[in-house]
Amino acid sequence: MTSSLNISVWNNAKDIEKILPEWETLLDQAPSATIFSTWEWLASWWRSFGHGELFVLGFYQAGELVGLAPLCVTERSVAVSVKMKVLCFLGDGSGDSDNLDIIAKSGYEDAVAEALLQHLKALSGPWQLIQLNTMPSGSPVGARLVPRMASREWTTFERSKPASSIDLPDTWKEYLGRLASEDRNNLTRYRKRLSKRYAAKFYKATSREEVDFCLQTLYRLHQQRWQLRGESGSFASTDRRNFYSDISHLFMARGWLELWALEVDGLTVAVQFAFRYRDHVFQLQEGFDPQYSSDRVGMLLRGHVIEQLIAERIKCYDFLGGEPGYKSRWGAVKDHYIYLQFARRRSLGSAYLLLMKNAMNGKQTLRNKLPKFAWDILHHVNAGLMGRHATKA
Repeated sequence: MTSSLNISVWNNAKDIEKILPEWETLLDQAPSATIFSTWEWLASWWRSFGHGELFVLGFYQAGELVGLAPLCVTERSVAVSVKMKVLCFLGDGSGDSDNLDIIAKSGYEDAVAEALLQHLKALSGPWQLIQLNTMPSGSPVGARLVPRMASREWTTFERSKPASSIDLPDTWKEYLGRLASEDRNNLTRYRKRLSKRYAAKFYKATSREEVDFCLQTLYRLHQQRWQLRGESGSFASTDRRNFYSDISHLFMARGWLELWALEVDGLTVAVQFAFRYRDHVFQLQEGFDPQYSSDRVGMLLRGHVIEQLIAERIKCYDFLGGEPGYKSRWGAVKDHYIYLQFARRRSLGSAYLLLMKNAMNGKQTLRNKLPKFAWDILHHVNAGLMGRHATKA
């Protein structure tokens, strides 16, 4: 089957737009596909954050699109004063995208994985390193790439980062039964208290005017929270605000937008930004007014949204990346994303990955030898240094 796959490469958005009906058909035929593989998401991201060159691969059999690798070539700093040309997922790099993946029609996962590696191996390529970041742990094509790499003489480096989501039951009552009694009681108690104290209204933005208003409120509330901590916050970025506006209007037109707000006495005090795809809802950002924190407005808005989604037969509420932490109190289960990097052996990219492996192995050895308190101090200092480097970047 592999030898019969033909590969097309698209380097500009106008050419890609010509095959969008095929793209959507393929997503319908790939059970694992998420909203992060739609052209709406990826094109909006490219307009706001993209730099470099598009490198989108289409895999065809007998004229039918059976696989898709949405990639781009960009320059990245991989260490202090060291930059490389990197082939990576379209959507990766700004911290806004998760679940980026290589899509294959059901039954073609092996063929697409094999054809992709053959194609990349045959190219001299303008890149020195390949990074496939935030692949879901259950990626059908991703699971087939790693076993093939050892026999193809790739230098590889794989790691994972945490994610979490809630599998939603059929009824709100069943969901409440899963929560700890304290959390269940708090939802009921604070909801009653809210209705006594204020004229409260939960609503979903369904018009352009409501969407624009809720987005501006989200930016303000989110920034307020982080500025109180002495940090700039995500929405200090004009590019990110433009990106959110772009995808919001595109998603609203497709029925994918889940932008919810809580209003008390005519004032919007909490906003949650999410979107749905099939029976899956992805929660990306939220903000609440710190002056109403004692009323637990953020918690109440999330509870209301989850209740509505259950009524609409949504099966998963996805918190995306990050440690479960407080999310576990909502019934979130820990999962992970795969970060897969590889390069040709005896190349600059290969040397970089070998250094990464040695550093990780040394880190693990040090962690095993140091007392826990000493490791925690070292880890905290290192995280601070990495944060300063990121801020400067």
